[in-house]
Amino acid sequence: MSNVTSLLSHHPLVGRWRSEEDDGRSEYIVSAAPSGLSVKGCDFIDGEEFLISDVKWTESSVEFKTHMPSTGRKGHIVLTYVQSLQTVTMTYTFTDTCVAYKADER
Repeated sequence: MSNVTSLLSHHPLVGRWRSEEDDGRSEYIVSAAPSGLSVKGCDFIDGEEFLISDVKWTESSVEFKTHMPSTGRKGHIVLTYVQSLQTVTMTYTFTDTCVAYKADER
């Protein structure tokens, strides 16, 4: 029996990624899986893992949703390989839920 290699194992986004501009704590690991690309994420300072969902990918990007259980913070992350620059960009949107009050009633 020969070894089977996933067709996505050479995808440019397979690897470990951190943003230089993010809060400095998030790390994402993209790997090839039998069903496509798989994503794991964590706060690499304290080790808490993100809940990852809705993973989608193209030849040059992977996008996914995150949820941090301890804070309730949700995110939408897009990693894009820019071939002409030989670099990867990370676009992220985070949503924090908090209690609001009407400022003139305090």
